[in-house]
Amino acid sequence: MGIIDFIKDIIRPGNGVDYPKAGDMVTVHYHGYLYDPTRSWNRGRRFDSSIKRGIPFTFQIGMGTVIKGWEVGILGMSLGEKALLTFGPVVITDMVHGSPNVVKMRFSRGKQSVSNNNSFAVPMGNYIPVGIYYVNASIGTPKQVVNLQLDTGSSDVWAFGVHSCDTTTSYCLGGAYNPNQSSTATVISEGGFEISYVTQGSGVIGNWVKDDFSVGNITITGLSLGVATQAAGVPTGIMGIGFSADESNSTLYPNFVDQMVAQGLTKSRSYSLWLDDLDNSTGSVLFGGYDSDKYINELVAVPMQPNASGIFSQFAVTWTSLSFTDANGNQTTLSGQDFREYAILDSGTTRVLVPDDIYTQIASAAGVQDNGRVDCALSTAAGTFNFGFGGPTGAAIPVPVHEFVLPVIFPNGTRLTDQNGTEVCIFGMEAQNNRPLLLGDTMLRAAYVVYNLDEKWIAMAPTNFNSTTSNITEIIPSSSLPAGWSSAPNISVSQTATGSFTSGGSVPATASGSVTSGFSTPVTASTGAIGFTTAI
Repeated sequence: MGIIDFIKDIIRPGNGVDYPKAGDMVTVHYHGYLYDPTRSWNRGRRFDSSIKRGIPFTFQIGMGTVIKGWEVGILGMSLGEKALLTFGPVVITDMVHGSPNVVKMRFSRGKQSVSNNNSFAVPMGNYIPVGIYYVNASIGTPKQVVNLQLDTGSSDVWAFGVHSCDTTTSYCLGGAYNPNQSSTATVISEGGFEISYVTQGSGVIGNWVKDDFSVGNITITGLSLGVATQAAGVPTGIMGIGFSADESNSTLYPNFVDQMVAQGLTKSRSYSLWLDDLDNSTGSVLFGGYDSDKYINELVAVPMQPNASGIFSQFAVTWTSLSFTDANGNQTTLSGQDFREYAILDSGTTRVLVPDDIYTQIASAAGVQDNGRVDCALSTAAGTFNFGFGGPTGAAIPVPVHEFVLPVIFPNGTRLTDQNGTEVCIFGMEAQNNRPLLLGDTMLRAAYVVYNLDEKWIAMAPTNFNSTTSNITEIIPSSSLPAGWSSAPNISVSQTATGSFTSGGSVPATASGSVTSGFSTPVTASTGAIGFTTAI
C-alpha cells in the first residue's frame, strides 16, 4: 500500500450534469505515481498513465469499486476540470477478531486479516499536515464518501456541504456531502448549526440534517449531523464522540455514541483508543470493548471530573504529576508535590498544553524557540516525559521525547524549510496561557485509553507500540471494573479554564514551502498517511 498522487481529467459524467454525484458513471484520465514502501526499486515509486495508453478509466461513484480518495475527489470536480489529488494508503475493510456488540475502526498501511465474527473494521488514518486522525465515512442514500476527523473533544458529527469551505483560510479536506442528493436526508433546522473554535475567525455555520451515517460495515440510521454552508479556518469535518452534554445544539440529541447503544451495535457507551507511535499510521478505536494486546502492565481506571457546573461534558481527569527521565534513568520532577490539575484528554488536539511555569522549564531545556520551533535532531534524543493521573496508585504514562518533535509537512508531502533550507519541526507542547489544560495526540499516542461514558471513568495503561495481535473483550454495563484492572482514588479537582482548542485549524491553502526566520507556524503535524482530497 502507499500514497497515490494523481491528476484526473473528467471526460464525461454519466448523467450529463456539471458535477457528478453518487451513483453516476464517470470517465476520467489520470497520471501519477504509486508509492509502495514495501518495494525497493525506484524508491518505491511506479508511474502509471491512462493518457499515455489512450484508454480512460470508467467507474460508478459510491459502489466501492475504487479507492475512496478517487470518489471524494471526483465528487468535487466539474466536467473537463483537472485536479491534483493526494490521498493515503488503501485500507481494506475486513472482519476482525472480537466480541459481539463491539465495533472496531482502524487505520493501517497494509491489508488486515479476515475472520468470521460480529466485529467490524473501518478505515481510519493519520493525516500529516494538520496532525489529525480521520475515519472514512459515508452519508446518505446512495452513500456519499467523506473523511472526518475523529475527535474525543467534541460531540457533534458535521461535514462540509458543497462549496461551503473557504479555501483561503483552510485546506478544506475530506470531501463534501450534499443532502439534496440523498433520498434518506431530512433537514431538521436550516441555519441552526453553528460552532466556533479558539483560532480567530474559525468556525462553521450550517444546517441540521438527519441521514444514515456509515463507517465500514455498520450504519447508524437517522443520525443528526451538521452540514456546513459556511466554513472557515477548519481543516476538515468532524466525527465527535464525546458526551452529548458538550453538543453545540442548545437542545441535546442522541449523538453517535448514544446511537451505537440505542441501535444495538454496542451494549455500553464506551470505547478504547490506540493511536500507536508517531512513526506509524496503524491504530484503532474500538467501540464497546477493549483490546488487551494493545497495552502493557494493567489498565488503571481514573474517575472523570465534572466541569465547573458539575456536569460531565468533557473527558477530564485529575492530572497529578509530570517528570522527565533521561537516558541514564535519572528522573527530574517538573510538577510540585501538591500538583493537581483538571486536564482534558482530547484526540482532536495535536499537542499538549501544560502550565506556563512547567512549559518554561521544558522549553528552556529543549531549546524551543518563541514560535514553537525546535531542532528536528531532538527526535533522536532518549528519555521520556512521565504523566501521572489519580495520584501515586493511579495511571502512569511514559511518553518518549521523539513523540513531541513534529515535522511540518504540506499536503503534497513537502517538508517545510526555513530560508537556509533547514527542515522545520515544532514542539509538541505549549504553554497553557489561560486555556484549558489539554492532553492531545503527542501524549495519547503513548497511552492505551478506554473511555466509559456510562460509568464516568477513563482507564489508561502504557501503549504496546506496533502490536500486531488482538484480544478483544466486550465492555458490559456493570458497577465493577473488568477483571485484572485496578482503580485510582477519586482526587477531585475544579475546572479553572474553559473553552475548546483546535491545533492547526487555520492553515491557508496557499501557504508556501519556505519561511523566514521569524515564521509563524502555519500547521502542526503528527505523521502517517497523506490522505485527503479537497472539499469544494
